[in-house]
Amino acid sequence: MIIYQSQTIYLLWNNMVDAVRSEEEMLKFMGLMNSSWLNGRNIMTAFDLSCFQRIVDLGGCTSALAREMTKAYPSSSVTVFDLPQVIETAQKHFSEENDTFVFQAADLYVLNHSMFRIIHDWSEEKCQILLKKIYDACKPGGGHAV
Repeated sequence: MIIYQSQTIYLLWNNMVDAVRSEEEMLKFMGLMNSSWLNGRNIMTAFDLSCFQRIVDLGGCTSALAREMTKAYPSSSVTVFDLPQVIETAQKHFSEENDTFVFQAADLYVLNHSMFRIIHDWSEEKCQILLKKIYDACKPGGGHAV
């Protein structure tokens, strides 16, 4: 399974921008991403994040993980960063009435933090630049989950 993932699935991410061109295709992709967080609460509680006042989900897509973060850590403020068109689609199709997190539109690569399933398909150079920006933005005692 690991070899299949490495040789097949990860390679497909390189073509995602070309593949997801219409709102309909984006919605299908986002639905898949949303359903992949069925165990999001288990992931978010594997480590005690209650000491963090602010939690940021970079590339939060449908906000499924952010939703679980707000339930697990109600005293923390949670922000989802993603591309403007992703946020617009997420708010239109995936919002729930009791959501307490906020969205912020941004291009992740130019952002000046939780990051799951984001940097696996980027070049090592791009990853280092992004991780350095996140490190520089963290206050003392801050953390970063990849």
